[in-house]
Amino acid sequence: MKAVRHDPAADGTEDLESTRETVEHLRSVREHSWVVANEFAHVWVSVDTRGNTPRLLVQTPENDHIFLDPLELACITRWPHEDLAYILRTAEYR
Repeated sequence: MKAVRHDPAADGTEDLESTRETVEHLRSVREHSWVVANEFAHVWVSVDTRGNTPRLLVQTPENDHIFLDPLELACITRWPHEDLAYILRTAEYR
């Protein structure tokens, strides 16, 4: 008889636990975030220090989120405004 070890990654339980931890972290971060809002959208912005380097965490009320590292933020500052307009999807926030 061969012994078989349980692999949490194989049945998705490890991913589920990781997802739960992330969701709980995102909810708790909102207490210490800045709110940036206008008539089209609002987001919570905070600095996440759980990784190797600090990252900017941006969250929407719909629980969408993105982590931006310093390199990504620097790249965004160099984009022409016309290129930024291309990625805007204001209709989703109405």
